[in-house]
Amino acid sequence: MAAKTNTETALLISLFFVVLVFSGSAGAQVIYVDADAPGANNGSNWTDAHNYIRDALNAAVASDEIRVAQGTYTPDQGAGVTAGDRYATFQLIDGVTIKGGYAGFSQPNPDARDVGLYETILSGDLADNDGPDFANNGENSYQVVTGSGADATAVLDGFTITAGNANGTGMYRYGSGVYNDQGSPTLANCTIRNNWASSAAGGGMYNTGSSPTLTNCSLTDNWPDAMDNYDSSSPTMNNCAFSGNFKAMHNQNSSPTLNNCTFTDNQRGMYNIQSSPSLDNCAFTNNNGAMSNWGGSNPTLTGCTFTQNTSTGNGGGIYNENANPILTDCDFIGNSAGTGGAIYDFNSNPTLTNCTFTQNSASSHSGAIRNFKSSPVFNNCTFTENSAADDAGAMGNSQSTLTLTNCAFTANSGNEGGAILNDATDTNFTACTFRNNLASAGGGALVSFGGTSTLMSCLFSGNWADGGFSGGGAMLFDGGVVTLTNCTIIGNGTLKTTGGILNDGNILILTNSILWNNRDQDGIDQEAQIWPDGTIQVSYSCILGGWAGIGNIVDDPFVVSPGYWDAGGNWVQGNYHLLPWSPCIDTGDPAYIPVPNETDLDNQPRVIGGQIDMGAYEHALLVPVDVDVNPPVINLKSQGNWITTYLYFPEGYDVADVDPGSLRLEGDIEQQWIWFDQVNREIRARFPRREVQVILSVGDVELTVTGLFNNGTAFKGTGLVRVQDKGGKK
Repeated sequence: MAAKTNTETALLISLFFVVLVFSGSAGAQVIYVDADAPGANNGSNWTDAHNYIRDALNAAVASDEIRVAQGTYTPDQGAGVTAGDRYATFQLIDGVTIKGGYAGFSQPNPDARDVGLYETILSGDLADNDGPDFANNGENSYQVVTGSGADATAVLDGFTITAGNANGTGMYRYGSGVYNDQGSPTLANCTIRNNWASSAAGGGMYNTGSSPTLTNCSLTDNWPDAMDNYDSSSPTMNNCAFSGNFKAMHNQNSSPTLNNCTFTDNQRGMYNIQSSPSLDNCAFTNNNGAMSNWGGSNPTLTGCTFTQNTSTGNGGGIYNENANPILTDCDFIGNSAGTGGAIYDFNSNPTLTNCTFTQNSASSHSGAIRNFKSSPVFNNCTFTENSAADDAGAMGNSQSTLTLTNCAFTANSGNEGGAILNDATDTNFTACTFRNNLASAGGGALVSFGGTSTLMSCLFSGNWADGGFSGGGAMLFDGGVVTLTNCTIIGNGTLKTTGGILNDGNILILTNSILWNNRDQDGIDQEAQIWPDGTIQVSYSCILGGWAGIGNIVDDPFVVSPGYWDAGGNWVQGNYHLLPWSPCIDTGDPAYIPVPNETDLDNQPRVIGGQIDMGAYEHALLVPVDVDVNPPVINLKSQGNWITTYLYFPEGYDVADVDPGSLRLEGDIEQQWIWFDQVNREIRARFPRREVQVILSVGDVELTVTGLFNNGTAFKGTGLVRVQDKGGKK
């Protein structure tokens, strides 16, 4: 009896699951829509497809898929709606996927799907009479598609949504293309174009309290905005494009996420109020103002590009007011504005890391960035060939506080401050380079009026000030306090006064630094290095022409290869690492104690060998090499031609990385022939015997060979020779 009961129970369970399976399969159906289908119009196949999308929506339940053939469909068509009803809309349904782009009944393969070839249009043009620029759209649908209340399982895929006209009252002033209120549908492969809203919000899509997901969608030629996000809306957009809209995206109290999206040819790009959008690998091109951030907005941008965006006012690329954006790995190229060609900051605190600014321009002030009452932070950023008509070519700062670390300013040009102009601004520069910047008036690289300027491990070379009313080929300071530590200032110039640092009543504290071969109208004398005005304190520094103070030297600093202007007036970059025999090695302030993890301009340890060097580059520990000299015995009266040295490098070093022009014997004698053996890590070098013998004296003598690897690392070795006179006497 028990066995029979168990068997019956098992059969009932099996039948229950069979019913579940078949009932589930029956619920998941494909419903067909084709405006030209001639059959029964019940949606069962392409021949019998519904003619109207509304009829398919009325029949659909969760898990159904609606397939729509090419053609144009309006929301006032189908059962349960009145023709010409402007309130009619395509309401998306949870669990229902609507897919357009099918060839349909009239084609050999009706199931062929190509969204571009078989365009499927959801149109609000109920009278089919729209003209260009939204003409004749008075009877158009208020909202073509509605996703209110829907979740992510409500899918619209492969449609063009167009000709909405939200010129009604209340909610019917928004979202003429797509309207979402507390809804988060999914849109893929859709084009939202030529929709209009009277409220100045959401011509293309309007989201309030909504988080739709859009993938491979384009929003084009909508008025006024392509997308508006309000009230904690957080849409996610992947591979989407905004183009030709008055405003591409407006966010208020919202946090959209955008990946691989483009903003092109919009009158406005993205406008954020109290919003924190996240953008990854997005591109803004040729917009009239790419992005504006207001009132506590904190956008995060990673890997984004801003190219040829313009503004007649401030910030062609980004305008920040009371905002704190974070930018990483972003590029600004060819943007322009009246002030702040790429970025304008007002009362803002942006952080920029690994960003580049190239060929941005301002018709008035600050070619790349303008900071007013702001506190930006820049890490590893580069500024190249930016320009401004009035002041700083790269960056102008007023009443601000700046921190710049590992930044490079190259070939920027402006009137005052080829790279930077500070006005009542406190600035900290660490490991920054200023090369080949040009000012038509003063301060080839840097101008500062008041404030505090602190520069650590910075390099200034090849900067030029035509002079105008002042000078200062590298820097001009008027008032304030300036502290330079371990800076290298070489080869800057002006047609007026002082090629190096022009002081005008400021306090200058200079330590562990090098000023050499800076020139002005009178040459390269002491005053061409530092103009002696204000309070100046110099110590443990190498100054051409000398300077009073403890530890200062006047010897040639012997850098690897100083830069120079060629015959065409072009600056040729140099290498300002110290040669092994430089007098600036280990002659900085002996009491200097580096802060933890302090580094030089190469990001190498700041103090090597017990005492700090002068200049921006700490001389690295020498790589030891073994040296043999041939002949091992040298007769001072010998008529031979060469002294040959054999250098043997330790394991881990490639002799092919050695700079052959750097090889020296006793610091001065250059090699005339060199041969490399990579397998055995050996170099053979010949030096003129006559030049060598001049420096030798009788006895056992150590000859020192030095040189550099291409990365600036030095090597050194000594070889012993016995020196005799003509008669062989020791």
